Amino acid sequence: MSLDPYGENTQPEYKRSTRVKVRCGNCGRLLAERVTAPWTIKCSRCKCVNESAPLIPAPQELSEKAALKVATARNEQTSGS
Repeated sequence: MSLDPYGENTQPEYKRSTRVKVRCGNCGRLLAERVTAPWTIKCSRCKCVNESAPLIPAPQELSEKAALKVATARNEQTSGS
């Protein structure tokens, strides 16, 4: 028997992006207060299917310059949402 049945003291297997206040891309209806990728939500108003962007793994060998570009783009994306 586990001493931590709810997994409160465990580390996550993967770091996943979480978005706050997700709205429908078609009509603007609020779909979720907080959601963690990957997600798919169908809007109850306009029936549009909204999905999280797929995470594309980076190639193993990135130059320092390329890694800096990727990190900068990700920071801009998360701060803009």
